[in-house]
Amino acid sequence: MAAFAFCLLAAAARAEAQSQPKDGAISARGLSTPLVLLDAGPIPSQRRQVVETEREEWYFIPERSDLHALREAGKDAFGVNDPQADLRYRRYSPLVVYSKVTKEWRAAGISYDAWAIYPVEHDPFDADLIWFGCNDGPPGMHADYAGGVSPNSPLRFGGKPGGLGLLNLRERTIRYFGPYLHLVGSRVYRVVFDKEAVWTWGSYPLGGEANGISRYRRDTGEMEPFPLPDMPSRSWTVQRFTSSPDGVWLTVGQGSSNRRYHFDGKAEQWDRPSYAWAVGKDVPLLAEPSPNAIQRATVPGITDPGRQERQAYLRSALQVLGRRDRWLHVVTRDDQEGWVEAAGVKSTPEVFRMALDAYLHDPEHGDGGPCRFIRNAHHYETPAELTDALALLQDAATTASEPHKKALEGILVSAGRDLRDAREQARSFRWRAERLRRGREW
Repeated sequence: MAAFAFCLLAAAARAEAQSQPKDGAISARGLSTPLVLLDAGPIPSQRRQVVETEREEWYFIPERSDLHALREAGKDAFGVNDPQADLRYRRYSPLVVYSKVTKEWRAAGISYDAWAIYPVEHDPFDADLIWFGCNDGPPGMHADYAGGVSPNSPLRFGGKPGGLGLLNLRERTIRYFGPYLHLVGSRVYRVVFDKEAVWTWGSYPLGGEANGISRYRRDTGEMEPFPLPDMPSRSWTVQRFTSSPDGVWLTVGQGSSNRRYHFDGKAEQWDRPSYAWAVGKDVPLLAEPSPNAIQRATVPGITDPGRQERQAYLRSALQVLGRRDRWLHVVTRDDQEGWVEAAGVKSTPEVFRMALDAYLHDPEHGDGGPCRFIRNAHHYETPAELTDALALLQDAATTASEPHKKALEGILVSAGRDLRDAREQARSFRWRAERLRRGREW
């Protein structure tokens, strides 16, 4: 039986080697290696079952997930001096398996370059798949990565450590996906599943990189990154990540405000939904597009544009998801979904003009709600709305008197810098990914 199992593993390894590109590049299918089972060491009582099959049970051990569980150079899996110790794998792997047949515990050989293992998720649409993040440091902390020993590992082949692992129990393989060619970001915080795909988002803790998501297609086995073209990384904090039949939605925190992004899975591109705003009076948020529907919430309106603080502007924001006759399907800042009458709200260009007018007539030219709304309006504008808003700002800055003139010029510079940085990050990402596709050294 052991010889037969070895032959199966060898055949799988040969087939996978044949599927890898000949020029040294790592394909969109990642880098696959046979599953190697190592000594598990002492099994702690604090462990979470990931999946149970007819022959075995797989568990995740949280206390082994961080950098302290790595194998030390020149030592075996239990810290004993051994110059011949195999440095390809982590010491004390957090993924362990209990065999119902042999009654023994074993540990999955996880790449040494997987510095911090989280999250660990069983695929609800394929019982044989376990996904695990191979991150460069603990959540919310700077990278603890100090280099590895696998020169062709996708977890650092793109110049950035970190990535995603896929354990296939049926094929007895582990497949790794790395930054740039497969992932946007070296930190994997969340994995979302649907019937056709697996989605993930990540970010670089220090910023300066593109934001976005990645999609694993079940039909092809390929992972593809989709960076956002127009959002700087310093604002990227995903608070909610959900899938829908046509793609995925992300709720992104930007300081004290939220913005929802939608990726169209069929068109394979990012959408920029428009915004509506409650102005003049409070607007009821209804459960259905009918005046007799149940009221879910009340959206506070902007009643005094020249005096209200920025938070008052933000509380009145509604992201438009769709339209039905005279009704708008919207979601509020705190992620409440519902319907409002289109006639009872204002568009972003209307509110922008209102805030700009209020600011220009403010004798104190203070840094209050109108000024802050103008400064951050590009987060809520579609590309066409942004073009019009920048033109309005340019005209206002030309004709305004000091000190309004200086402030508006500063806002123009800031907005331009944010957009320029985001686009440069996206271009840099595509350039790096293309080099890796061609198998060029980093």
